[in-house]
Amino acid sequence: SSKWTQVVYKVKNSFQNPLRQNYLHLKTVKALLDFLPDEAFKPIVVFTGTAEFKTKRPEGVLILDELADYINSHNDG
Repeated sequence: SSKWTQVVYKVKNSFQNPLRQNYLHLKTVKALLDFLPDEAFKPIVVFTGTAEFKTKRPEGVLILDELADYINSHNDG
């Protein structure tokens, strides 16, 4: 979906899908660091605060408390 919906106290707001937004960011970083292999890049989106997902979180979407474990699990040298 191109848009996601945030609900705060029954008020709904839509925003751009952060995975789609991150795709362009990733392409830009890869172009700047073109000497690195594609496997060196791990595209993720991190939510902070009290974000809760009412559906299954897509792959690559983390909450802040999970970030350190994610980074440590990718110790590729």
